[in-house]
Amino acid sequence: MTRSPSPSAGRTLDIELSGQEIISVELDHLDPDASDLIDVLRDAQSPPWIWTKLAAEYWRQNHLEAAEKLAQSCIETLEGSSHEHNLSPIYSLLANMQITRAQKAPKVILQDARLDDQRAERTRKEYYQDAAQYINKGGSPQGGGRSAALSFLSRAVLQLGNQAMDDALRTFRRCPFRKTNQSSRATWKGADIVYAEALHTVLEALPTSSRIEARL
Repeated sequence: MTRSPSPSAGRTLDIELSGQEIISVELDHLDPDASDLIDVLRDAQSPPWIWTKLAAEYWRQNHLEAAEKLAQSCIETLEGSSHEHNLSPIYSLLANMQITRAQKAPKVILQDARLDDQRAERTRKEYYQDAAQYINKGGSPQGGGRSAALSFLSRAVLQLGNQAMDDALRTFRRCPFRKTNQSSRATWKGADIVYAEALHTVLEALPTSSRIEARL
């Protein structure tokens, strides 16, 4: 972080402090330890969109733990404040982090394993349960738009992870962006095709006994 913004070819995000002081965060040179940045955001009482942008940027740069810490700190800081009704995107981001962790988590943990002891790890189901809780806490964003779309799509991805294919498709088709204008409706029509193809790919990859017929 640098005091006062200065001309730079890189990407920056300005954080306004009290007294009209501004701190400029260089997004291409983030400190892997987000602790100092979290303190600055707390002191500034920064709005949720700034926390969300920074958490997403940390995640994009493969600093998942720092991203998760930022997102959780945002909720701890802004719950009960005037920003509370704008927290849905950060909840959706946290949900997607849990879904990402679930992809690498063991489905079952054997309590008597000797060679590959995974008892200290969490199961895929536990991560999915956390993701569902975050999505539910985020509720339905006010006013629709991108926040609502992110919430709907996060829920659809979670349902896909749980092999609830029909539920995922219904959620996907309820996404608010599908109803905005002619251009976006055409985009979503194409997305329907992509979704159907992706769904069939997932189904083909499943063991025969686990396949679920998708009613597309």
